[in-house]
Amino acid sequence: MQQSKNSILEAGAKFLSDPKILGRLPQEIQNGIASGKKEFALAEFYTRKKLTGLAGIVDFIKDADVLKAGVTNLDRGRLPIDVYMALVSVQVNYAYHASSTEVTAAVYANSDVNAVIPIRIKNSEIRIKNGNRPLLEVRTQKFISNNVLSGSYAATANEENSLVLPQPKLLLPKSLLKVEFEFADDAVAVPANNHFMEVVFM
Repeated sequence: MQQSKNSILEAGAKFLSDPKILGRLPQEIQNGIASGKKEFALAEFYTRKKLTGLAGIVDFIKDADVLKAGVTNLDRGRLPIDVYMALVSVQVNYAYHASSTEVTAAVYANSDVNAVIPIRIKNSEIRIKNGNRPLLEVRTQKFISNNVLSGSYAATANEENSLVLPQPKLLLPKSLLKVEFEFADDAVAVPANNHFMEVVFM
């Protein structure tokens, strides 16, 4: 399930270079790619939030969200006006803090906090859409490496701990990204920490 940053870039570039996909891009961009004036670059778009509840359905990205360094680089849940993206992988990370409610006060690294990730989060489901087009619907557990679960996890592995899509998805400028978590309504106790999640699109 893991993929290096270089392979993510290569997969995205290969996907956007496909004639069928390339034909969906504006002519000036096609010409720029052909002439070498425009290049493919690795980009990450992310949102971090405090989970205010671990029951039912939680809308993670909302139209009211605005750009804020360390919190999100998606303006109202949308890609920038001039960005065409080959979405190759998605990363979901957990963080917690005993007292602070600020999303920038926590460290988002599944490798460091696996032992304290609440069972209700591990057993939740995550759904990701591009507008109304479904992109991904899996258990949140999918984003936690088997190496983490077995207790041996390299310090640098979290960076690559992404769920790679079977086929990259073309996202157009100002594409709306929607993310929601659905939690089981059960009696499992939830630790009394402030819980945060980070979703990264690459």
